[in-house]
Amino acid sequence: MPSFKRSYLNFSIFSLGFVIACADVNIGERSNFHGIPQHASRRLLSESAPSWHPAKKRSSTHVFASQADASRESTPPATLSEDTKKILQKVAPDILDFLPIRFEKGMKNPCFLSPSQDGRASELLCLPYFIIAGGFQCGVPDFDKRLHMHPQVPSQYTSRSVWWTNHPKGSSGNFSKYVHGFPNGAKAVKASPETTILGDVSASYASFIMAEHLRLHHTFLSESATCRDQCRAGKAPAESSDKCPPKTTGPKYKFDHCFPEGQAAMAPIDFNVPALISTVYQPAKPPFVVMLLRNPTERLWAAFWTYGQFPGQYGKSNAGFLAYFEEQSAAWDKCVALHDVHTCGLRFETLAPEFEDVFYHGDQLLKGMYSIFVEDWVKWIGRDRVLVMRSEDYYEELGSGSGRPSALIKTWELLSVPPASEELWTGSEGSPVQNEHAKVLEEHGEMPAEIRARVDAFYQPFKADLASILNDSRFLWET
Repeated sequence: MPSFKRSYLNFSIFSLGFVIACADVNIGERSNFHGIPQHASRRLLSESAPSWHPAKKRSSTHVFASQADASRESTPPATLSEDTKKILQKVAPDILDFLPIRFEKGMKNPCFLSPSQDGRASELLCLPYFIIAGGFQCGVPDFDKRLHMHPQVPSQYTSRSVWWTNHPKGSSGNFSKYVHGFPNGAKAVKASPETTILGDVSASYASFIMAEHLRLHHTFLSESATCRDQCRAGKAPAESSDKCPPKTTGPKYKFDHCFPEGQAAMAPIDFNVPALISTVYQPAKPPFVVMLLRNPTERLWAAFWTYGQFPGQYGKSNAGFLAYFEEQSAAWDKCVALHDVHTCGLRFETLAPEFEDVFYHGDQLLKGMYSIFVEDWVKWIGRDRVLVMRSEDYYEELGSGSGRPSALIKTWELLSVPPASEELWTGSEGSPVQNEHAKVLEEHGEMPAEIRARVDAFYQPFKADLASILNDSRFLWET
């Protein structure tokens, strides 16, 4: 296997203490177990957050209100810093038009009245109370289906628009379309304000790589495309026209000088999907975030066979998978030799033409680097509002016939709804199990042991970091 730069293991991690679905553990203090390295503690959110974020105004000893508290924080709305306004004006003006939000009191779910226009009555609009954030090939469709069997978590009140990560000019639309996407839910909240909750489910949220980050980074695409088009048309600004390639250069020139222009148009790297969500919800409590994650080695195997472009490019065989993994991991090694792991994980294809040229920008390899992303979810959403579970445990319990999987019970508890009754669960047991990974194994078999060893070694630093962040050795995936 190509040498892998391990120095990024030293990057600091939060001292954490949030809910883990797979085990009832107190993670207020982090123990050294299974040889997992201890990382230097980060400062609390209010101290470490960038200056543009409203969380800067929180006390370093801030503790979120009880999950069971049905009433939301009172208004007035949060005050946005000038830096935050500038960022949003550049990348998300449709969101800025609504901020800061004045949330209604007495509702468990975060809702607010739309600004009155032309004397018309204001409309009740809502944001989700919880988000099922992923990940891909980890069982989200099945978990989503069974979670919503609970009468207090009805499926018709849940968005599946992939809004927080989609391009603002895509089908998901702007912020107005998103908050207007819960019409029946808003009516239900108005009818039962103390119990009704709305949700948002998308497997793309958990690992917000560049391709799953276009809500904020679409400006890179537009600015770099403009730069290239101006060069091709001979209309580049005077200050950059000398950087355009001469016509004799031919098609191999990658417009290297356009990458810095695209990068300059992007939001700061710390203003990512979790940071955006936290900003939008200020001063109310952010949504609960739930993740179902599979062993990244197994997830990569499932992704390779699920998406036809990979066998089509590298070959429909074990050798094809190995060629795919070696090419993609070598590109990653080159990136972390030049940049830090966080930058490579979030902005891989924006860093240089050589990374943009990597087949599908290394997307599936990156999505298994869970620790990069979970760290930011905890940082911005709050350690007591993030629930992380293993797919393997969920499916094992689901197939054992022992009743409701603990992952569902833990999620219902997190959302402050009583567990679904045994009678309701028994009546739903006949629902077919959706398991993308099992389907891949049935059609293509297990990953060969010698290849597995190489992929496991690649992901080991990320698994160790994730287990350290969560203070749970299960996320080493040794069993």
